[in-house]
Amino acid sequence: MDLKRKIDNFMWYVLFGTDVETAEEDAKTEEGKKRIIKNLAQKAYRDLSRTLSYTYSIEKLKEMKRGKKGEENAEENIRMKENAESFIATKERFIEEVICAITDEILSLPEVLKLDRFNEWHDEICEVIGRFNDWHDKTCKDIQNTAVKMMDGETYLFSKKDKKGEDAKGEIAFSYGQAQKWLNMTLKNVLILSKLNDELKLIDYPIENIVQCLHVPVDSLIMQGAAKELEIKVTSKPWSQWERCEYVEFQDKIRKKFPLDNRELELVIEGRTYKYRCPIEWEFDAWIRMSKKIVKPS
Repeated sequence: MDLKRKIDNFMWYVLFGTDVETAEEDAKTEEGKKRIIKNLAQKAYRDLSRTLSYTYSIEKLKEMKRGKKGEENAEENIRMKENAESFIATKERFIEEVICAITDEILSLPEVLKLDRFNEWHDEICEVIGRFNDWHDKTCKDIQNTAVKMMDGETYLFSKKDKKGEDAKGEIAFSYGQAQKWLNMTLKNVLILSKLNDELKLIDYPIENIVQCLHVPVDSLIMQGAAKELEIKVTSKPWSQWERCEYVEFQDKIRKKFPLDNRELELVIEGRTYKYRCPIEWEFDAWIRMSKKIVKPS
């Protein structure tokens, strides 16, 4: 194996949780494809996890497992340790459940979108995008519902303080904005991996036929990019607190900036001209441009 291949393997493993050889072999079977997409969904979860409000933080769980000093606290310590271990197990079960659900949903996309009917770019692309949006909305709702209903005994997995400082459950504790981030970043990772290696057929249809449909993963950088580069009015509310209506409105505003007649959106940014066919193409560049404005060389 030459050095270039070793470097590729290292980069792939760091970014996607698998190396080139393993991915190429896995992509030959349905179970292997599932393993790859599950790795990508796990990576997407890590991007999202810092915004999640679990009822018990990692530090709190460590404290519960350590217990209090003194023999008089022995029984309480046993109970706290059991509660901590039970909560951790429930948390792991939740993550695995959502990752498996996202994986199955992505593998079902060609059938859901009926892509075999759309081999050329034509007016019916609107119908494909509509079906994708319906699929996307249902998947995000399923993720959110799984999160807000997940309990460890009588303890909700997620909770946070509302405006009155009281514990809030349900959609406030795990938002639609957080669900979209998990799904959209997984889809983006599938696109990246598919483009890096043409041999990887993770879904049973050319990835190009789905690119036009993809939503932009929303975070603070993309919110800034949409405002500055696409001249879209964006709410000041953090994306991790967005409700469905706010997310749909944002994606619709972005989508309307892109022609659906195979023309490209042309943007002039800092004296340079950029051309984009669809929202996700713009997102790749915009995210980097906004990042550079935050992290400037010293």
